[in-house]
Amino acid sequence: MIEADETFVGGRYDKRRKRATYDKPCVVGVIQRGGDVRAGKIPSRGARAISAFIKESVEPGSKLMTDDYPGYKKIGKDYDHSVINHSKLEYVAGLTHTNSIENFWSLFKRGFVGQCHKVSEKHLDRYLDEFTYRFNGRDDADLFPRTMKNLVNGKTLTFEKLIAQPPQAFAF
Repeated sequence: MIEADETFVGGRYDKRRKRATYDKPCVVGVIQRGGDVRAGKIPSRGARAISAFIKESVEPGSKLMTDDYPGYKKIGKDYDHSVINHSKLEYVAGLTHTNSIENFWSLFKRGFVGQCHKVSEKHLDRYLDEFTYRFNGRDDADLFPRTMKNLVNGKTLTFEKLIAQPPQAFAF
């Protein structure tokens, strides 16, 4: 069972509209229930961008659960797709829900308030990588020693490479 959801990250909250403004970067994530999460920045909240990420991340034929956002309709053909209707205040219907992926988004966003304070769109993929690594290793008793080993033996990210302009994102 796989859950998928998208969210907006950073920017200002529009109090008058009481929702995210669309100039914020969009990220999408998938999680296997009781398993690992995978998340990434996408160029837009459109159906093509979302379905491309999901097709790259989830095996066809899997049981996929999403909310009622219309951008998920395109992926329904390749998966056993169940929808939870948040707009009607429906959050769980039997085994259908998106609570696991929404839990990840909650931890991810809360991490900025308490730990990172800000996020730049340029480094958003790096932040996502860090939070997915920590989330996926949450039950690993050897996570800290393994992380230290990776830091010592891994590739070095130089300051010049860190501040360099990122490659252009693919467009849909």
